[in-house]
Order: sequence, then structure tokens, then C-alpha cells
Amino acid sequence: VNNSGWRIDYWLVSDRIADKVIKSEMIDSGPRQDHAPILLEINL
Repeated sequence: VNNSGWRIDYWLVSDRIADKVIKSEMIDSGPRQDHAPILLEINL
């Protein structure tokens, strides 16, 4: 992921869950993609 361009893929979490987020990372979906899928790991 080259980390350029618009951010059109994202997760929103409530204040209640925000402190339970362990990891968030962009997943490389290949060259010239207009999406950067995001992995969100939450400790529930």
C-alpha cells in the first residue's frame, strides 16, 4: 500500500469500543486499486 490518495475505506467505532481496538492496518489489494481494505482487530 503506497498510502496515497483518498481514504474511502474506513471503520468507525463507538467510544465504548474504541479502547478495545487492538490493531488496525491497511491490506494491500494490488496495484492501481481505489480501495485499501482495512483489517480491524477488536478484543471483545
